[in-house]
Amino acid sequence: REARGQKRAYDREQSGHGQHEPVPPPHQVEPRVGAEAHYEERTVAESFGGGTLAARIRARYQPGVTDVVIVGGGLIGCAAALRLADRGLRVTVVDRGEPGREASWAAGGILAPAVEAHGPGAFVELMRAGVARWRPFAAELYERAAIDVGYRDDGTLQLAFDDDEAAALWARARWQREAGLDVETLAPAQVARLEPALAPPTAALRYASGHQIDTRAAVRAVVAACERAGVELVRGEVRRVRHDRRRVLGVDTDGGPRDAAHVVVAAGAW
Repeated sequence: REARGQKRAYDREQSGHGQHEPVPPPHQVEPRVGAEAHYEERTVAESFGGGTLAARIRARYQPGVTDVVIVGGGLIGCAAALRLADRGLRVTVVDRGEPGREASWAAGGILAPAVEAHGPGAFVELMRAGVARWRPFAAELYERAAIDVGYRDDGTLQLAFDDDEAAALWARARWQREAGLDVETLAPAQVARLEPALAPPTAALRYASGHQIDTRAAVRAVVAACERAGVELVRGEVRRVRHDRRRVLGVDTDGGPRDAAHVVVAAGAW
């Protein structure tokens, strides 16, 4: 249905009856999902005739339109804003409170895919890829904001204190080893050497790939880096993503509309 609708819109534009600027033929448009539709960068480059990402976006939209509005100023939203600003885009982050003071501020900072995942598959691989990026990202934030985010890579313990918990732990260890995760079985004496304050466990696993950060320090660092990179941080509540049924036009906030070429929704659970 979407392809047929895009074809009809394209025919109208080419015949001079449309009310909007010409759109690419349907075969050049990536399938969209809701209001977070976007053009694949390869297609954008072809449509705009090359150049930088920022130049290609601005060639399509009116002067003064923000390149990207990001809804949500947590770690994910601000990290996305930082990377987009590094590419030369004009970026605005809209958050209903102080940036990073919701879920990111409350998080424990545990970067342990093997502990968080309940089975093999794409989710655990996504987490492993994310953890692998944290060491250089922590160093980058220190360089850009002079804030130590408390990155540590000394592993994670997972413990069981009765037979049922131990059985679940051994089952977890089996699929993790089959998935190629680095998991080590520890005896109670080994656990005591690592964490003397712990009661002796019935079973214990150690993950060398378990890392951690101080999330509040990370929030302060990424927000400071965004400010230095020229990202606009706006306090307000986004009411809706505005669109014309073909493309996103921006967002409506409690402080008024904000036009944007692209919208990233990173609002989390709030």
